[in-house]
Formats: sequence, structure tokens, C-alpha cells
Amino acid sequence: MPAAPSTPVDLLARQANIAREALAEIAAAEELYALDEEAIAVDDAAVLLEAELDEANTLSVTGQQKVHSVLWQSLDTGEIILDTGCRRSVAGRGFHRRYERYLNQLGLKGIRRVSQERFRYGNGMTEASTSSVCYPGVLGGRAGKVDIAEVPSEDVPPLLSRQAMCDLGMTLNFAANTLSLQDGAPMAMASRDGHPILDMRFAGGVVPDSVPDEFRIKQDDRVDEGDYGDTGGYQGREMR
Repeated sequence: MPAAPSTPVDLLARQANIAREALAEIAAAEELYALDEEAIAVDDAAVLLEAELDEANTLSVTGQQKVHSVLWQSLDTGEIILDTGCRRSVAGRGFHRRYERYLNQLGLKGIRRVSQERFRYGNGMTEASTSSVCYPGVLGGRAGKVDIAEVPSEDVPPLLSRQAMCDLGMTLNFAANTLSLQDGAPMAMASRDGHPILDMRFAGGVVPDSVPDEFRIKQDDRVDEGDYGDTGGYQGREMR
């Protein structure tokens, strides 16, 4: 039986349905577009934030490096800053190179060992050491030794830790600006740019007999390229 012909009302109804479906598709497309725009905005904000954080970190690291450089350049060979806020004695390669060369001229050497420690600076930046060196020197008026970690940065100033000062029996009197070791007489405390320092060098380049033989370069010690490494000074036999 043939279908009944469509009436004008039927045609209008079908056109209305088609229009509603088209409007629904347009609304869905607009919603998806809005979500895409929002996602793009979020991604852009994340990229911008990451860039700002990178810039801030770069400025922070650069600022810390400038502080280190200023302190390092103000020190003479063998001078070390007394830092009561430092938990482990540490210095950059520049200090180690210079002090090792100084000791070599006196027939002395440091004893190097493998040491992997991590240090955090005031700006939150961290740096790991690869070794530490036990050095002979004059500490508070008498011959002694101190173990100092080495970090790769060239100009990290030498810092004598609170624990090292305790081990030496050191007393700091900031009111009188003096320091003393155990029962020794107080002596004037030198400073650089407001930081108290200790000069580890031997007076007049004279090495006292009390310096242990382990720090003395012997004739049978062979100084070759491996002994100098990248610090430019004789390091002695590596100890593990």
C-alpha cells in the first residue's frame, strides 16, 4: 500500500527536528572548543610559571655564586672562615688547590679520601662532594689537622664547621674578639668582611716536629700526573 503523501505539517516537523539536531551539534562543538581554549590557557600558564621558576632559580644560583666569589677572593691562602652554622667543613676546589701547593712547598701533603656528601647553601642550592682532604696546619696557635670536604665549585670559600671547632676544643669569645684552644691562651681573632677566620699557615714557613710523618712528602713518594689530578697540587696516596 503506497505511503500517504507528506503534509505541510509533516515537512515542518521534520525540518524542526533537523534544526534542533544541528543546534545540539553546534552547542557540543562550542563546548569542546571552550574546553580546548581553557586547556590551552592552562598549558600556557604552566609554561610561563616554569619559565619564571627557572629564571628565579638562575638568579638565586647566580647570587649565591657572587657571594661565594666575594668571600673567596677576600681570603689569603690557608685562611678558613669559622662558621658555627656549618655542620661539615667544606671548601671549593680553589682553596684545595692553593693550600695543597702551599703545603708542597714545605714538603707536606694532604691525605685525600673518597667522600660523597651533599651540601645545601643558603639559597637552597645543593652540591655534592667527591672527596675530602685531611690537612696539617696551625689551628689556634698549635699544630693540628682538619678534614675538609671538596666540592666541584671553584670559589666556595673554606668553612670550618662547628663540629670541627668542638673537636679542636676551640672557644670563641665574640665580645673580646678572641679564640683559644682547650687550655691555651686567648689570641686575637682575625676577620675578613666581618667573618671570623683562622689562618692555618705555619709561621715563617717553619714546620714543627709535632707534625705527623703521614703528612710529610718522603723521597720515595712518586709524584706523577695521577697524583696531581685536577687540583694542581700533590695529593698523596688516596685513602678509602
